[in-house]
Amino acid sequence: MVRVFNRRTPDTVLPKLPLPLAEYRGAANCFLLQATLDPKVGSEVCLVILEPSKGKELANLQPFELFCDATISKTDHGLVAFLLWTIREGQRLVAWYELFLDPHKMETIKLLSAWSQQTHLKAIVMDSACERVEACIKAKNVFDVDQLLMTLVKKVAHDTEGDFQLAKEQFLREHSIEKLLGKISGETV
Repeated sequence: MVRVFNRRTPDTVLPKLPLPLAEYRGAANCFLLQATLDPKVGSEVCLVILEPSKGKELANLQPFELFCDATISKTDHGLVAFLLWTIREGQRLVAWYELFLDPHKMETIKLLSAWSQQTHLKAIVMDSACERVEACIKAKNVFDVDQLLMTLVKKVAHDTEGDFQLAKEQFLREHSIEKLLGKISGETV
């Protein structure tokens, strides 16, 4: 888990992003997206945070503290990579988002590889009800993605591809989000 103090990029003008927003309309969710936000930087991996009710609150947090706790789990149905993103204001948990990645997909390896080479990660906070960007926050990339990627590749090399959807379901049955949040923060959620 890494604590990240970010700086806002208010001058960032976002291009039309290739987002699958229709399937997320009105939902709280997040995903990693590779896109070109700044032509000077080129293609980069960004964290898109979709929030139907807390978008403005997240955009106004000072400081915006972003944490990521990654787990790779072996289930009866294959491997699953799970990233638990939390946003805090001091000790107060403001929001959390779960992100599952299929370790057997080359797209996952490429995405993590690109992310691991970046000096920063941009978090784009969007209102999922109206698709409005509330904030674009630039964070130092101190999320130990290299370690996650190396561990993932080692585990995949010794595993056969299973049913990713069933693996996710089993992971969620065996690991409640509330317990994972409590383990990360040391508090009861």
